[in-house]
Amino acid sequence: MGVERKRFDPSAVEAARYIRKRNLIVQAAEIAATEMGSLHPDQVTAIARDPEQRSVLACLAQLHIDAQTSVANRSFSPRRVLRALEGASGTISTVHQNEALISQLYGVTTDHRGEEFHFAAELPRGYARVLFSAMPFYKAEQRQELFVRGEQLLQQARYALPEDHPSRSLIGIELQFFGALSGKQIDEKQVLADFANIKKHREDNPERFITVASWLVHWGSKLGEYGLHDLGIKELYDKFARDHTELDHVRTSHRFEADARRWQMTTFGLLAPTTNATRREKLHSSLLKYPS
Repeated sequence: MGVERKRFDPSAVEAARYIRKRNLIVQAAEIAATEMGSLHPDQVTAIARDPEQRSVLACLAQLHIDAQTSVANRSFSPRRVLRALEGASGTISTVHQNEALISQLYGVTTDHRGEEFHFAAELPRGYARVLFSAMPFYKAEQRQELFVRGEQLLQQARYALPEDHPSRSLIGIELQFFGALSGKQIDEKQVLADFANIKKHREDNPERFITVASWLVHWGSKLGEYGLHDLGIKELYDKFARDHTELDHVRTSHRFEADARRWQMTTFGLLAPTTNATRREKLHSSLLKYPS
């Protein structure tokens, strides 16, 4: 007996995006998860043959992973972080690890509405964020495994984009800052060049620009790169950023997330035993299954 054919409502993507842009991350995750439901691998393989439906599914999956990762990154509770990352990992196992679906999406640069969406970059980048978010739970060796795989995925995402694309520059900055977590030296000149490219395209995507300016503030302070910190402050209080009051939550959420992440990296090694050891190990092994 065959599995039930599944169809997704494209409006669920728009609803989740609308809610996510208003910083209602838990609700965004719920909308995406509810629309996806419980999926059998054969259902995903069947969906891969339908151009619109495979795009809708991939967008829902990415929204769910993004929202769950944000929940994890802003939480001070190890149990809540583990639960959110398990949710993201489950979606990755169902969608990202389905080769029939992924092979149809790579090279596709627009979503089901015809809007720019580089699946070959967005899918591995979203997954890399989950890997980095899981790091505080583990000791040095396992933490390094997650970091190396996440760095590889970010490089994959970066090179999937055109050389002058602002999202390629954003990923370049992510690589610099995440690399600093493992002791690598920041290339300040390259960060400044990438940020200049993002600024050049800020009218096209104000949220991307304000997001990266917020990173400069918080990572610059954390890493002692005060030139980057001061540049971020300058841009966040420039007229362009102040005029986009609808994005005020971007600044505050990134500041809160940075504080929570610092706390996680410092204390979760001690608090990890308050969570289930079997679940932690299952999460670690499932996150490293992502195909190359």
